[in-house]
Amino acid sequence: METSNSLVSIIIPAFNIEKYISQSINSMVNQTYHNLEIIVVDDGSTDSTASIVKALALNEKRIRYIYEKNSGLSVARNSGLEIANGEFVYFFDGDDLFSTDGIKKLVDLSEKINIPVIRFGAYSFPKAEKLNEKFEIPISIHEKQSVSINKYIENPSTVRVPVWLYFFRRKFLKDNNLNFFPNILHEDELFTPLVLLRIDRIGILDEKLFHRRIRKNSIMNRSD
Repeated sequence: METSNSLVSIIIPAFNIEKYISQSINSMVNQTYHNLEIIVVDDGSTDSTASIVKALALNEKRIRYIYEKNSGLSVARNSGLEIANGEFVYFFDGDDLFSTDGIKKLVDLSEKINIPVIRFGAYSFPKAEKLNEKFEIPISIHEKQSVSINKYIENPSTVRVPVWLYFFRRKFLKDNNLNFFPNILHEDELFTPLVLLRIDRIGILDEKLFHRRIRKNSIMNRSD
């Protein structure tokens, strides 16, 4: 099936990640699917993040740089969503990577099954032996292209909340007034269940498209 040309908005919050931001943005710039707007929301960085993103934007018109006073990940994501124009939205993190053909596969499947939310897999690097991570698709549904939401959540231990495991139609998020709650950590643990409560079926792409970088001091790996 030929890929559609629907615009996809990639929303990337960025805070003091000068070491990784170029790699992460380029993993989107180099996607085989080209009709993207890459919205980088600088959440008040004090390192070289801003200058790196601005330099990349000079040579890549699909990159949009937005600066805001440091307000946290939720506010940065909401700001990106507010100005997004795409039919689809993906919330990416500025220190991670994405499979080169991942966005194309997600758009293809979404257009085929016409379901507003697609779930896919991920892996971490470097390999984290001590972390109990289950980002793969639950075995009970891994051969399906879509399942009822009841089937998806029947084993709660396999339902993962990180928003970077989901691909959305923007109209669905807007119609349901779905935003990230500000000033909290692990905001996905609130956002994703609210998403799941508003759908009857969920799309399934059993491939590990998201490559999560393990960083010692990242929010997900802090104990405070």
